[in-house]
Amino acid sequence: MSSSAQSTGPSYYVHSSGAFFAHDARLLYHQPPTVFTTPNTYNIPRLFHWEDEDIQARANGRFGYVDLHQWPQMYEKSYPWSVAIPRKHAWTAGQPMSWTWYTPAHEDFVPLPNSNLTVGFLATPKLEGLKTMRDFLLARFRQYQLSITRLSRDTNLATGTVRSMQVAYDRLRRFPLAWRDTVAMVAKYQQNILEACAVMDYHENIKPRMRIPTHPYPDTNLGWMGAFTQHEQIADRLFAAGVPVWLICPDSVVLPDRITVRAIVDHMVQPTDIVTAQFQDPRQAFATPFPVHYRGPGGLNHHIQAVEEEQRQSEAGPSWQGRNPNRSTSAQITMGGRAPRAQTPSQGSQSRDKWADLDHPKAPPRIETSTLALQKANRNREPSQIPLMPSGYRFPEPAVFTNVSSADSLKCHLANWLALQPFWVGRITQNPNHNIGPKIWRAFLNSSPDDTTPPEADTRAAKLKKAARDMFGTPLGTICQAPHGLATTA
Repeated sequence: MSSSAQSTGPSYYVHSSGAFFAHDARLLYHQPPTVFTTPNTYNIPRLFHWEDEDIQARANGRFGYVDLHQWPQMYEKSYPWSVAIPRKHAWTAGQPMSWTWYTPAHEDFVPLPNSNLTVGFLATPKLEGLKTMRDFLLARFRQYQLSITRLSRDTNLATGTVRSMQVAYDRLRRFPLAWRDTVAMVAKYQQNILEACAVMDYHENIKPRMRIPTHPYPDTNLGWMGAFTQHEQIADRLFAAGVPVWLICPDSVVLPDRITVRAIVDHMVQPTDIVTAQFQDPRQAFATPFPVHYRGPGGLNHHIQAVEEEQRQSEAGPSWQGRNPNRSTSAQITMGGRAPRAQTPSQGSQSRDKWADLDHPKAPPRIETSTLALQKANRNREPSQIPLMPSGYRFPEPAVFTNVSSADSLKCHLANWLALQPFWVGRITQNPNHNIGPKIWRAFLNSSPDDTTPPEADTRAAKLKKAARDMFGTPLGTICQAPHGLATTA
């Protein structure tokens, strides 16, 4: 008895032979002119790879159908560990790792009391649940370090992911965040957990079997995400390692009498529990979407590279938006063979008009209400009988960043501010009148974590550095030291 797929092109039918290889089909789906087969799974999921997709975090902080942490993607040799991402059914409720798929509800968010800013923390029971997952992973990571001692590169890859997980958890536990940022940080924390598990599983269990296959092949681990591939050699290696795999081939090369087919299906499995809606403010019910990192064909490679590129640009310093893409680079070379230094406005260091918004390529877009307020402000310099507002700035003035000519100095400024920002928002929330003078801000932004001893010189610059250290040194010390030692915090 046999059944055939009703479609144009070759007609496939169920039949068995003695041997069974990676190119054979436990399941076959024919979508002319393409054939999807799997040698070791019980369904064929839909592949979101060729359709145009937005690489953008959704309402739950994850990336929808093209998220490698939620749905199988095309195999990418640059990220081979992605095939071992744990699937949602890998752990049952009550186990520590089941928190990997927890999605925060607004009821879990506890705003800071008596605050002008809507920032806060996750409720303590939720933080404790996330902590159990962290503790479980750290115990697993210590065992992994002992078993992979000779493969330092593999150990370093897992170490970096575990450190990122630690930083994400510390931000959730220590620093008040807005609700939207809390959702994104929980998702990032969970993604780091999943990636760390995948890296360790890949190097311990999958990579050795792919290098030296042994018969009989191990049973398929359906708790791993698996991958699609268009290459039979890759399918054979994943099949030999017990990884779920789906092979994609043109029907012109898949001859019905040359392939073993155990079952034919008439549809691909569609995702049913993946969030695709945009983030929405829970109180005012208006959409505030996360930024779009990339728009185009989806898939694993685009997803990872788009997110990594966004992170690199945020750390690079000078903005690329102020450059003219049509201007020839070769035309800027001087007779001496050197390119002239780019000239940009340096309004931060000059005595610029403080009654006008900063206009600079590196500055963020103007806020219309702020511009109108400055235009209507009373500029009379006569002494006022009204008590003056406290001097200083709650946050660094944008001009502090735009007047930096050195890219390294700008990176230092941005790194210091990004490290301080979550802590400082919490302090400002509790004490809105806590303003810092511009010189102390500059002294702090110019500092480095290595500045641990106060200067002995009794100069004005030394006093400013000491004041900056007294103001910011304690919170930054814990932030800078945490990632290096992988120290656990209760």
